[in-house]
Amino acid sequence: MILVSLFVGVICFIIGLLLLKATWQQLLVGGIGFVLLVGSAALMIGNDTNHWGMHKVTYEKKENISSLMTDKRMPLLVYEPIRKSDSEKVYIYRHLNSTKDMHTQASLKTKNRVEQRGTKATLKTTTTYWKMNAGFWKFWFAGVTSQRRFSSRENKFTISNNWHILSRNQAEWLSKTATAKEKAGRSEIKTVITQNVEKAVRADPTMSKKDQQVLEQRVKSQVEAQAKQKATAELQQLVTEAKQQSVH
Repeated sequence: MILVSLFVGVICFIIGLLLLKATWQQLLVGGIGFVLLVGSAALMIGNDTNHWGMHKVTYEKKENISSLMTDKRMPLLVYEPIRKSDSEKVYIYRHLNSTKDMHTQASLKTKNRVEQRGTKATLKTTTTYWKMNAGFWKFWFAGVTSQRRFSSRENKFTISNNWHILSRNQAEWLSKTATAKEKAGRSEIKTVITQNVEKAVRADPTMSKKDQQVLEQRVKSQVEAQAKQKATAELQQLVTEAKQQSVH
């Protein structure tokens, strides 16, 4: 409707100034056209820049998330600096029970917050829109502008205290280093088991094959339990070292 008003204003203004001969007709028709023209333009500019005739509406969405690292001993919330910035970043996460990486929006109108508390990892997204008022404003701007405009978004991550926050570069370093140590650890476990069984056999050459197998299983359980404790401590140390790596 506002386009019709704008068009009528232009026509009246032109007719009033150029086609009508009587002065009072020029002033009347031209004045009406000028008021319609200026008024319509002012409403369009005000709506576009200051959201005249609109009000804010907010939508919230909350979901459980999971770490990019499958190892439950070191859940991670990973971020990626934008253009190597130290303040602007997007966060990378996964939906619960999903293996697909998701990320927050790279936008000046999007804010990300992280809180460490509780026992669950969640993401609450609060999105705010400008929505056209009903009645006069909706009728006046029908078909001219969007009835709903994006205003702002906030992503709030809530994670427990055992989570760690690393950049993508730091997380990749951690994953690569942890994998290498795990591989070396498996080789070491196998060597230790073999050495212990061979030592026991040398001490008792009459040990049967069945007894050797039982001994091997017992030694394996003991060595793996010790290795698990050691690996957990080493993993915490690796996380500390990862945080010292460059974020870029």
